[in-house]
Parts: sequence; C-alpha cells; structure tokens
Amino acid sequence: MRYILDSRIALRSWQQVPYAYYRKGSPYAKGLKKEEFELLRSCDGKREQEADDLLETMAARGFIHPCRGEENLTDWQKYRHCENRYFPKVNWMITGKCNYNCLHCFNAADNAHP
Repeated sequence: MRYILDSRIALRSWQQVPYAYYRKGSPYAKGLKKEEFELLRSCDGKREQEADDLLETMAARGFIHPCRGEENLTDWQKYRHCENRYFPKVNWMITGKCNYNCLHCFNAADNAHP
C-alpha cells in the first residue's frame, strides 16, 4: 500500500537537529527518531510500503495516511535540509537607543547608555 504525509506535516533537518518535522500552525520544529524520519521520508505517495508496527504507529499519530489516488506532496511538505543550525526565532534590536525598560521586552538591563 502507498502512504503519503498528512497535509499538515513537513520534514526538515538542520546541522544540530537532523530528524525533525513541522506541524502546520506551530512555529517550532519537533524531533523524530531516525527510523521514524526515514519512514516518513519514504511516504511520498509513490512508493509501496510494507505494513509494519512503525507504519501503523505513524498513521495512528496522524503523520501519514493511505494515499488516495494521485495525491502529491506540496512544496511546503517536501523534505528540506538546511546547512545552518536550527534557530526557531531571532530578535533584532535595530535602534541602538533602547533603554531596556519596556514591560513586554525580554531584555533585562539597567538604564545605562547603549
């Protein structure tokens, strides 16, 4: 039987996080075991899969489903390997005049000159 990734799942890898996935709507990637990741990479809707416990587990967890007709992975879903480390968010301070005193800010500093 052929399986394909669920439309809400995308596979990614980075230097420090080689086996990961995004679930649509979540800003953070989550790790996978190597064997889970390799199985999911092979679930492209084109290759036949032999039934086993891991395949059934990943289907039950909502990562994959049996391919219905000619389903294809979207560009967002297709596996991407990035040569950099994994950075979920970056904050830029561009004014150079910040007094680090805003209630919403994560920086903790006194009111010294920058």
